[in-house]
Amino acid sequence: MIPFDKLEILNPKRESEIQTGRASWYPYYAGFSEKFAHKLILSAKMQIESQVSDPWNGSGTTTAAAAGIGHNAFGCDLNPVMVLAARARMLSKREKKSLVPLGAIILKHAAKADHVEEDPLANWFQTGAAGNLRSIERSIQQVLVNENQRYNICTAEHVQHVSDLAAFFYVALFRTTRSLLSRYDATNPTWIKSPVKANSKLRTSLQELHSVFRIHVSEMAQAIDGDNLTKDSEVKISVGSSASVPLPDKSVDMVLSSPPYCTRIDYAVATKAELAVLGYRIDIEFDDLRRQLIGTSTVPRVAPISNIAWGRTCTEFLGEVESHRSKASSGYYLKNHLQYFDSIYTSLGEISRTLKKEAACILVVQDSFYKDVHNDLPKIIVEMSESQNMALRRQVPFLHQRTMAGVNPGVRKYRAEVSATESVLCFSKN
Repeated sequence: MIPFDKLEILNPKRESEIQTGRASWYPYYAGFSEKFAHKLILSAKMQIESQVSDPWNGSGTTTAAAAGIGHNAFGCDLNPVMVLAARARMLSKREKKSLVPLGAIILKHAAKADHVEEDPLANWFQTGAAGNLRSIERSIQQVLVNENQRYNICTAEHVQHVSDLAAFFYVALFRTTRSLLSRYDATNPTWIKSPVKANSKLRTSLQELHSVFRIHVSEMAQAIDGDNLTKDSEVKISVGSSASVPLPDKSVDMVLSSPPYCTRIDYAVATKAELAVLGYRIDIEFDDLRRQLIGTSTVPRVAPISNIAWGRTCTEFLGEVESHRSKASSGYYLKNHLQYFDSIYTSLGEISRTLKKEAACILVVQDSFYKDVHNDLPKIIVEMSESQNMALRRQVPFLHQRTMAGVNPGVRKYRAEVSATESVLCFSKN
């Protein structure tokens, strides 16, 4: 049995922690720190063959921490960008000396621009520059994925063919693209703007592009120093939904995760540039993914019906949203929240199904506000989990003064404070 009272629970936030090692490759704004995950899993004192799962795996902090200790790990995420970032972190340290030479080979094969009709990268880059970027992406495929066939990495099956080594170079290309697009960063750090006029799109030269890619490959390779990922644990990271986890009943010893925020953060838009690198067309694959993610700002015409099993706190909050005086509260915003809570409740059911008896589920959950209405998401998660056969054993709150709400000037109309409480909720399976 996991000693809940002895779990070492640090502040999950990464604000005061400088990202080093593999965690620095693709810092995820919505993730918790690697130190938090490592200390917590280690203090659970599980058997080495124990299975740790994260159904909202993001950039792979949980899977990396669990594997570093020697446990088996499973992680899934609907966003293939996150899956590749998480898989890259699993790259064996033995590959380090090969990474820079392999990067040179990839660029050699990418010497000629690869034109793709209606390339989504052309949303920010001139045709020639987009073709040069695409040539690197196609070269990664040719050298490390499939020598004879090239395709957009837009399905779970295609992502499954990308090895940890190939994922490393995809992340290097993500970083390259992001650094070139820095001029389009928005006030909201999760959004990226598009050029208003066609002639203002980037004209990045082939030489500059290759130079930036080499720099990122080299920096990422150097960051492997001091890495503790040395155990031969079994790790599986795949594209998948938290509402349908491909694990057997009662097979998991610990879940460590953080469900998506209930703050209308658009997780697909946050990785729009990286999805373009993978070939996601804005009006087709990108839009489809955006509608699948929990917390999406898109809503269906017919929203789910409120469920009494979601608990009293959730029911009362939804009632306040529906009756709020602000525009669209009883329409769009109510649907948005119904969609969110329905997905979370279903996912908690999947977590409960996969947990062994008396196994642990540790969730990092942050409260928020709808206008001036407090959304006590930690309490809602507790009530939902109780109806899914999981009992709260410990709760550790952390107050944060800096939140995503602070970037929205309109929030001051409803409240002066923009702080939030992030709670580490510790459940056991009944």
